[in-house]
Amino acid sequence: MLYPDVNSQKKTQQTRYRTALYLRLSREDGDKTESDSIANQRTMLEAYVADHPELCIVDEFVDDGYSGSNFERPAFQNLFRELEQGTINCVLVKDLSRFGRNYIEVGRYVKKIEVDRGKITYTEFLL
Repeated sequence: MLYPDVNSQKKTQQTRYRTALYLRLSREDGDKTESDSIANQRTMLEAYVADHPELCIVDEFVDDGYSGSNFERPAFQNLFRELEQGTINCVLVKDLSRFGRNYIEVGRYVKKIEVDRGKITYTEFLL
C-alpha cells in the first residue's frame, strides 16, 4: 500500500496511520531465505490491516534470526529512525513478544511511541 491520499482523508474525516509492520524471529529456520514464522507473521498482519481501513502499510522491518532480548537489532533501530523522521506513525506487531522479550524495555519503547510519535498496535492471534 502507498501513503493515503490527503484529499480522501479530508473527505472521510478518518485518521489514516502510516503503518510499519515489524516482524521478528529469534532463530533461523533452516536454510531458507526467510523463516516460515516471519512469512506467517506477515500474512497475519496484512490480513489485520485489510480489516482496519485506518491502517496503511508504508514499510516493513524484519529481524529474522535476532534475539528479542537485544534491542540493538538492525531493523528495530531502523524502525525507530523512521518513527523519529515521521515517515511512519504506527507500528504493527503480531504480539509484544515479537517486539521484544524484556517486557520492562518493551514498555519503555511502547510508551515512547505512544507519547512522542504515534501508536503501536499489536494483536494476539489464536491459531
